[in-house]
Amino acid sequence: MRQGLLLFFLLFSLSLWAKEHRVVLLSTNDLHGALEGSPAMGGFAFLASEIEAIRKKGDVLLLDAGDCFQGELPVNKGEGLACVKFFNALSYDATTLGNHEFDYLWCDKDDAPNNNDELCALRRALSVAKYPVVVCNIKDKDGNPLPNTKEFVILEKGGIRFGITGVLTPKTKTHYSPMGTKNLIFSDPVEALQATIDRMKKAGAELIVVLAHLEGDIKAGKLTDELAKVAEAKVADIVVAGHAHSIIVWNEGDTKVMEASSEGKFLGYATIVIEKKKGKVVRKDIEVQSPISVCKKEEGAFCSKSYKGFLGVTNPSPEILELVSAEYKTVEDLCSLVVVKAQESVSNERGIESEMANLAADLMRESVKGADFAFINKGAIRGEINAGDLTYCDLAKVWPFEDKLMVIELSGAEIEALFEFATKKVGKIFAISGLRIDGCKGVVFEDGTKPLKDKTYVGVTTAFLVNGGDRMDEFFSKIGKKAKNADERPLRDVLIETLKAKGTIIKPKMNRVNFRCDEGKGEDSVF
Repeated sequence: MRQGLLLFFLLFSLSLWAKEHRVVLLSTNDLHGALEGSPAMGGFAFLASEIEAIRKKGDVLLLDAGDCFQGELPVNKGEGLACVKFFNALSYDATTLGNHEFDYLWCDKDDAPNNNDELCALRRALSVAKYPVVVCNIKDKDGNPLPNTKEFVILEKGGIRFGITGVLTPKTKTHYSPMGTKNLIFSDPVEALQATIDRMKKAGAELIVVLAHLEGDIKAGKLTDELAKVAEAKVADIVVAGHAHSIIVWNEGDTKVMEASSEGKFLGYATIVIEKKKGKVVRKDIEVQSPISVCKKEEGAFCSKSYKGFLGVTNPSPEILELVSAEYKTVEDLCSLVVVKAQESVSNERGIESEMANLAADLMRESVKGADFAFINKGAIRGEINAGDLTYCDLAKVWPFEDKLMVIELSGAEIEALFEFATKKVGKIFAISGLRIDGCKGVVFEDGTKPLKDKTYVGVTTAFLVNGGDRMDEFFSKIGKKAKNADERPLRDVLIETLKAKGTIIKPKMNRVNFRCDEGKGEDSVF
């Protein structure tokens, strides 16, 4: 009896002395309004099903690292509201902002001329959010946080007090959404985090999570760019990253990093175990796992048993399937409208050139009478097309942005300078039509002749680039040239009209960009 009592009191005292707490961190990033997803992977209803299944097994912290508000047509028409409905329905614990959350500018395009509040659409969407939206490195001109956001939040899950904050790349202001952020002030992500995390710890945070929509990836076994700086600063225990659309599983050093591709094809997964003694954290074990693949069928490298993150084929969540159906009902007339037939599939693989980007550039040039050339950033193209009948909604997935075509007149010398600036100063290779980049000769027309330095040529591009996207406003302001609207309709509608006139889609010509010179000049690039 006495031995039993001693054992009881020993176990009881040990339970007061040390206790483990376990939580699974699930994450999404760069969902890009992929309500339906691809035929093989993703889709909000399928993603929701995976989340719900894991929640049944234990405590879960569910977070998103930004860029949901731009993608499939219903999301765009509702200016991001469908994403907020999804996050609400799944009871996300916190999200942050990506650069595409600033795409819509005014509430409803018809009101734009009479509305000077470029944050109206974002404010309206976030006003119905039932979850905290955190970002600490963006302020308005008066030094206040963005509407309906917080600098950080403290949440308790599984006995752990999580401090959660977010940061967005300052390049949003110079590269990605200069119009939507023109009245905002971005601070350095690391400096903002250092100041914010001090306050989070004073508020009782035991484990720091940063939602980081930043430049950066893994290259040659190392983290790069802004993401690397945050990890090296050791300001966080774990970083949930977005923006690169990559799979990142980083367990090196004091700061772990996770990213789960894009469009809901994967669900980020990390295990968190902390040990407390007398209420204080004495041990933290965090491990980022292979992200879970969200598969509709068993095929391909990530949807087979050979991939660690494959848990089997997923069935859709009935509740979220209903949400998706309701959103698509708002555009059902457009989604049933066949506009063109593709004779063959056109891909959108990343690299120096993309078939879909080249096709877009060709259609832009054809859409403006008398145009000599066209150029577009490849990031404006977000999908590929399969052979067969294509509806308006199919093409809206490829060209989701409410951008407009612009016409600009440039001399031959200015054309050369434009592509040199984009390549050397910005690090961008645009998709081009009517021109080629030749490693020996520089910029040439399709027949190999050089644009005459003093002759004026008509070019077609997008409002995104003219208004400062990818820093191109620096170039246009320097040469003192202003572009004019080619059409008041969105670029997508203009290109679709041009496709209708053509009647069919075929693969575009490739090999328009070649930086190599094979004439023995000793240099591989004129730029």
